[in-house]
Amino acid sequence: MKKNVILICLVFLSISAFNQVYDSKPDALRFIDDGKKLSENGEILKAIDKFTFAINHGAEESALLLRAEAFLKLADTCNSCKDIFLMTKLFNDTVVSYYFRKFCITFDTIRSHDISLFIEYPKYNYTLLGVRKCTGDTIFSYRDANNHFIESTTATPPKYPKGWKAMNRIIKNNVKYPQEALEQGVQGTVILKFNVLQDGTLDNFTILKEIGGGCEVELIRVFKTLPKFLPATKKGIPIKTDLTYYFTWTIRN
Repeated sequence: MKKNVILICLVFLSISAFNQVYDSKPDALRFIDDGKKLSENGEILKAIDKFTFAINHGAEESALLLRAEAFLKLADTCNSCKDIFLMTKLFNDTVVSYYFRKFCITFDTIRSHDISLFIEYPKYNYTLLGVRKCTGDTIFSYRDANNHFIESTTATPPKYPKGWKAMNRIIKNNVKYPQEALEQGVQGTVILKFNVLQDGTLDNFTILKEIGGGCEVELIRVFKTLPKFLPATKKGIPIKTDLTYYFTWTIRN
């Protein structure tokens, strides 16, 4: 039932999203259309590759929505919520934000005997923990015995200094299609996972999905040229965390 509700919501929201896509490049529009056809035919993974290409080429608003729907068809609520979260940043839409909070945040109650908590929060009784699926954001809301709010602290995810759109643009403009991949006709989506250390340095690059032809090596090469990230923080203190990045390689005729 929950899955159906989210799908209905996303389809409803798509009306406003498509009004913005026509400012994007023709290639992005074509890949959105191709992805929609693949999704309708049940080829969801191929559709996700098409939508990811469109996102990387300037059609974030519409393609993010479609990719979120595609992930949901695979019951991948984690990646679906990640895209919905990005939409809340792009659209600043209260309806999108409402459904993100409703379906993409899990809550739990934590009781602790850690003496430091009683020192920091003298009236402390329990903690209401809110976790945003796959974004890395964790909200700790401290409460007293009467369920009154004392204070909240947030663990924030890492960020690229000039924003994710700027990072995507830099990567797109600097990757060079490997000759081996061109000769072999290699195309598809590479999934790269890496750590963002406490000082913002990128480390421990790991390929979660490869397509070969040197595409993974080239993507990592470009990532290693990026400036330091803004590290994740917890209660204002930098912490080590990880990120996952999708990049679609497509040979143009």
